[in-house]
Amino acid sequence: MRILFIHRTAALTALSSIVFSFFKKTLDRMAQLLHYFGLKFERVDGSVPIAKRRRVLDEFEEGNISILLVTLGTGAVG
Repeated sequence: MRILFIHRTAALTALSSIVFSFFKKTLDRMAQLLHYFGLKFERVDGSVPIAKRRRVLDEFEEGNISILLVTLGTGAVG
């Protein structure tokens, strides 16, 4: 429920959230939870092609994506 509260608060204040994790499985679980609550998000990990990573990051910077899930290894590069 805390995730739902954070997202609703962020939506009201135009804030964005980035969730970092060392492990893909943690992001898998987070994605399941966000999906369950009907929250839109994007994910960037090692399996995402570089072109898509750039598109997702551009959309995040423009405010089109409010929740971004990122593995630390991927987030540390570029």
